Amino acid sequence: MTGDSTVPSVHTSIERLRSLVDGTVLDRWRVIDELLDLRPTARENPRLVLAIDEAMRTVPGRTLVSVDWWVATLDHLQSSALAVPVSH
Repeated sequence: MTGDSTVPSVHTSIERLRSLVDGTVLDRWRVIDELLDLRPTARENPRLVLAIDEAMRTVPGRTLVSVDWWVATLDHLQSSALAVPVSH
């Protein structure tokens, strides 16, 4: 843990998103909406904000997203949330 106060709420949010996964595909706009909802929770962790922004830029498909992509993205976001922020 980094001591960052956003980690528990980000972790909880990501686990909630993971629990909602059902089937093999998701609506692309739902994925984008979930990423947008997660972004304010991550505002104190610049690395996580960058990871969320990158995920939003790279959401595949025109209307549907594979669950595999979404779960891999959630895993990456979880790792980014736990990474120690770089201080300058």
